[in-house]
Amino acid sequence: MGARRPAGGPQDPHGLGAARRRRRRDARRHARTGRRDRGRRRERRRPPRLAADAGRRAHRVRHRLPRRSAAGPPGRHALAIPLTLLWIVGLTNAFNLMDGLDGLATGLAIIAAATCAAVSISRGDSQGGLLLVALLGALCGFLPYNFNPATIFLGDSGSLVVGYALAVTAVTGWQKGATALAVAVPLLIFALPISETLLSVVRRTRGLGIRHVFSADQQHLHYRLLGLGLSHRAAVLLLYVVSLSLSLLALATMQMR
Repeated sequence: MGARRPAGGPQDPHGLGAARRRRRRDARRHARTGRRDRGRRRERRRPPRLAADAGRRAHRVRHRLPRRSAAGPPGRHALAIPLTLLWIVGLTNAFNLMDGLDGLATGLAIIAAATCAAVSISRGDSQGGLLLVALLGALCGFLPYNFNPATIFLGDSGSLVVGYALAVTAVTGWQKGATALAVAVPLLIFALPISETLLSVVRRTRGLGIRHVFSADQQHLHYRLLGLGLSHRAAVLLLYVVSLSLSLLALATMQMR
């Protein structure tokens, strides 16, 4: 009766419930102590660990590592958890970085969620597909109020949750295919936020050093489009088209098996 429910399991296969409960506890503790900023990066790492413990591991990216003894776990999947953590943390923060213009992160998440739902359903992952369809419906209802001129905003809490949900459900949506497709399909679907994150990290570390990698700047792609003379809506719609084109390419790539 009083035993703690483990992260993941049949009732919570994605570890999302455990991550949500952990975030609520962190929020209450930060409200009491006033130390939210100091623990922000630490709390972003906790939900991915819960998801990895729940079994959402990138097993399709396999490495030929020496096996351990029969008494221990095999070494061939030794990098499964680190790769899963890197994927989830990176993609979660990628959508946070893309939330720079009204409706941008929401629209990109809608395109990604629709594509990932199609992939998950076609691969037989009904639970992941159902979660993505629910996320898609919520985002579609949110976008009309978030598009320029916006009356409501995602903020850090919204963009991080959206990125985390997409990252976790995307881990196993294409596991049953060949390894090359298992890598190419998600990279195409999330190419825009991933490339923007990598460029931001390189730009900030090169100019200011590794300690300033989380510092904000005005050099993101969407800000550069505004600098070229595009209107707010035109810049957002252009990035929608780019993301949609890459997602359609990912779906076409799935048929090449």
